[in-house]
Amino acid sequence: MPRKLLKFLIVFDNTSLLYFPGQFLSGKVLMELQDDTPVLGLHFHVVGEGVVRVGSGRHERLYDKENYIDFRMRLLGEPGHGTSILSPGIHSFPFKLGLPMGLPSTFLGTHGWVQYYCKAALREPNGLTHKNQQVFIVMNPIDLNLEPPVLAQQFECSVEHRLGTIQYSAHGKVAAKEVRELATLSRGKCRPGETDWWRGELLYVPPLPPTNLRGCHLISVHYDVFFIIEPKSMEKEVKLQLPVLLGTYPFRDAAEDDHPPTHYPSTLPIFRPWLHDKPHH
Repeated sequence: MPRKLLKFLIVFDNTSLLYFPGQFLSGKVLMELQDDTPVLGLHFHVVGEGVVRVGSGRHERLYDKENYIDFRMRLLGEPGHGTSILSPGIHSFPFKLGLPMGLPSTFLGTHGWVQYYCKAALREPNGLTHKNQQVFIVMNPIDLNLEPPVLAQQFECSVEHRLGTIQYSAHGKVAAKEVRELATLSRGKCRPGETDWWRGELLYVPPLPPTNLRGCHLISVHYDVFFIIEPKSMEKEVKLQLPVLLGTYPFRDAAEDDHPPTHYPSTLPIFRPWLHDKPHH
């Protein structure tokens, strides 16, 4: 018997799939039918969730979850009503939803994630249900100009490490931590009594998620710059740890007022480059 449902798709109006909190998520569910098809209903579900999972399967040790969006709507059919007959051809069912303010940014990590997606389900009277889903990306920008300055003074030290810390919590307790070195810069020797000034030194920042996932209470992302002095003798190294705020909207200098404003990025680094790295022995 030929398949009646030829296509069943969720299509967003924004083809980049990237949305800011407060914007409208709009699009349509498309289906193409080969024959007259009786349908009980077309259900649409928008989900935003944060999940922390340590271990998997029978070895799962910790699991926790929180919801940011849980929105359901019927695009076709009414409860208690009979079936609708859809004719052969292409049918389009539009949807539109205002995304809440304060949504945390999309994030994928080793032990947890923040993910957003839409699900569509087409129910037939014979009990058969066709399903499809489509992920979309949320970016909650951090404007450094609106934040209290974190690094607003000069420091006299040698720099060597740049670290990122990611912390996963489940049921109010820290479930797992990841610490990664992201970039390194070093200078040569400094003789006793001499001064080594660092002015305008550039430390490359890889494409990374912004500091913290505001609105998410399960996953914390923090970044620090470590200044490390290694004494010539076997004495303990001198270490200065400085928290930094990684944003999506950079500082504006007063001298740049004549320039056009900086735009938010059009892509979001949701995948961390080390996610699938094999551990080094």
